[in-house]
Amino acid sequence: MREWLALFSVLVLAACAQLPSAPPSGYALSGKLSIRDARQSQQAMFGWQASAQEDRISIDSPLGQTLAALTIRYDDDGLPLSALFEQGGEMVQAADDPEALLKDLTGLSLPLEGLRWWLRGEVSPFTPAERHEQEGTVTLRQDGWTIEARDFRPLGKRQQPYRIQANRDDLQLRIVITDAIDNPTSELPSAP
Repeated sequence: MREWLALFSVLVLAACAQLPSAPPSGYALSGKLSIRDARQSQQAMFGWQASAQEDRISIDSPLGQTLAALTIRYDDDGLPLSALFEQGGEMVQAADDPEALLKDLTGLSLPLEGLRWWLRGEVSPFTPAERHEQEGTVTLRQDGWTIEARDFRPLGKRQQPYRIQANRDDLQLRIVITDAIDNPTSELPSAP
């Protein structure tokens, strides 16, 4: 169970980082996440719904059972007001410092700020970044990470990448989006 918690934490605590407002429009994504480092590799299904006021993230087993969920509420400047980590429908832990919580739960120390934007194939506008586009692949370099976004498909008025890979040192995150909704008004798309 600790492995699932570690995998969940990497994805969901990224939303807790002290971020400005959400990307210009909200989104909901679901898909598969893989995390690999020199010691281990883990996989899970996920759902992520983002808006300026709140993110709701769930991690599901391959059989569709929700293992954990995180709800993050933001103030008008996009800073987190609260982060509630739930497991089995009960609040397990709350945190003011998402990176410290991530390190405490998983032993991983990651800069989490950009993931909310990288999922859309965009750089976070709040730290320096490089962006290159070639033959359908967008490569971003930000905060020591190299991010490749590809398999872009129309989503509302923009293009959504369905395959994202982020690398730094020996850590690799692979995300495959299976369902995406722009400006969602209801629940997360279900994980496949």
